[in-house]
Amino acid sequence: MSWIKNITDEINNLKPDKNAIKKFPLIIGTIFLLMYLYFYFFTDVRYYLFLFAGMLAGLGFFLPVEVIYPFYKGWMSIAIFLSYFMSRLILIILFYLVITPLGLILRLFGKDFLELKIEREKKSYWNKKEEGNISDPEKQY
Repeated sequence: MSWIKNITDEINNLKPDKNAIKKFPLIIGTIFLLMYLYFYFFTDVRYYLFLFAGMLAGLGFFLPVEVIYPFYKGWMSIAIFLSYFMSRLILIILFYLVITPLGLILRLFGKDFLELKIEREKKSYWNKKEEGNISDPEKQY
């Protein structure tokens, strides 16, 4: 299974610098703080999110990089695993729900945008350029 090997290789090649590891608890703390604000204004207040956000942000300032790194690597491993499947899922949905129906509808109406139909009576398939549209490669814009 090559996809497992691809994911494990990507996780093993994860070599962040110390600034990225130090920023990690601050970013996660900010995310939980935003979640707390959402719950505060739109639903019941969840104080544990506020406490968790404050704890993560505080630990980011005081803990050394060596302590934060295992949490960072675990979080990034989950992110790499999810990104591997989500990108493929999004492409599958886009292809089967957008591109395929559009292609079928255009084929139903007889559209041929790439001009792939073979016409035996044509001597050449070359599309001649209009005389007024002379472009200069030196002046593209």
